[in-house]
Amino acid sequence: MQNIKINLNNTVKFKITKDGEKYLANLNSTHNVYKLCPISFKKDSNGYSEAQLWELFQYFGEAIYMGSQLPIETEILINI
Repeated sequence: MQNIKINLNNTVKFKITKDGEKYLANLNSTHNVYKLCPISFKKDSNGYSEAQLWELFQYFGEAIYMGSQLPIETEILINI
């Protein structure tokens, strides 16, 4: 296995699951900040959304744990 160095500011592409869409809808409806400025991700023609890695952690980190209904698919693409 080869290691690569990435930065939290690197852009990643990921696919949001149906559970992830529900999770984001819940965040947007329950958090005051997100009510004013909702979280949304555009999908490309292959179904991928794009964000900086730190954003992915910020929005979905709380929802990713052993046994959870994952909000994103387990493989992401990292632009380096």
